[in-house]
Amino acid sequence: GGPGARGRPLLVRRAQFWRAILEPRNSRRAILGAQFSDASFHHLSRYAATGPGSSQFEWLKRDLAKVDRTKTPWLIVMQHTPFYTSNAHHPMTEGAPMRAAMEPLFLGAGVDLVLTGHVHAYERTHAVADGKIDEKHGIVHVTIGDGGNREEFATPWLPDQPAWSALREYAYGWGTLALNSTHLVWEWLRNDDPWNPPGERVGDSFVLTTRAGLV
Repeated sequence: GGPGARGRPLLVRRAQFWRAILEPRNSRRAILGAQFSDASFHHLSRYAATGPGSSQFEWLKRDLAKVDRTKTPWLIVMQHTPFYTSNAHHPMTEGAPMRAAMEPLFLGAGVDLVLTGHVHAYERTHAVADGKIDEKHGIVHVTIGDGGNREEFATPWLPDQPAWSALREYAYGWGTLALNSTHLVWEWLRNDDPWNPPGERVGDSFVLTTRAGLV
């Protein structure tokens, strides 16, 4: 492949990314930062210490501070366990300690998007901060744990959908992310299979405009 982040081959970055995912309990390999073109990606682990003073927390604080938003306008975080979920099978308490420690870092740095898995379903939030909708300073969180496996869907949802939850659905699918220096476009596409409920192929989409100038 061509040159990747900080001049390192893209293939090496891909190898580091997958090693981090496949060996999440090794804290040295469970976190990863990489910059590609207009976006800076930060992969975190709930299965390593996350509080202030931990290696992961201190690394993230340094890594976010290094990003020059005039050159890299988008900040994207990836992690296994969601901060925000209205799924009763995997409640928000599972990610609560990490959220308490790290959400202020996300908000302070102006993170634009958080991508998570863990819950075998799809859910997207409005821009949210500290449990409340905040269109100016909040972050959109997308849980896309719906790739499908033998455990099937994580059921049920909470009976009352929280105000911060924009969309939630049990359907197998995947997401696409496209961005440039000013716009980020996300699409969630449902699989064409008999296990999904009836619906259009594109199940969800949204567009974000960069707020790098506000950070």
